[in-house]
Amino acid sequence: MATNSAPPKVKVGIIGCGNISPRYVDGCRKFDILDLVACADLYPENAQRLAADKELQARSIDDLLGDPEIQIVINLTIPAVHAEVSQQIIAAGK
Repeated sequence: MATNSAPPKVKVGIIGCGNISPRYVDGCRKFDILDLVACADLYPENAQRLAADKELQARSIDDLLGDPEIQIVINLTIPAVHAEVSQQIIAAGK
């Protein structure tokens, strides 16, 4: 007999906590399967501000990428560092 249990949520993190990031948080929260849990930024105060506003955990980039529970990382960094951060995300297997 099959059960109707919901699929497990996918834990998500965001790197880059600038002006667009609150919209991404709101968008992610529209999907029941996503569980946005953490954010990080090159400037820790930006991550702390977004975390406080949107009830997330503020982390360092290394901590966020090293968390085995976070499966997806959204890169919202500025163009000057976007490629470098993308490479870090890929190297972390996210």
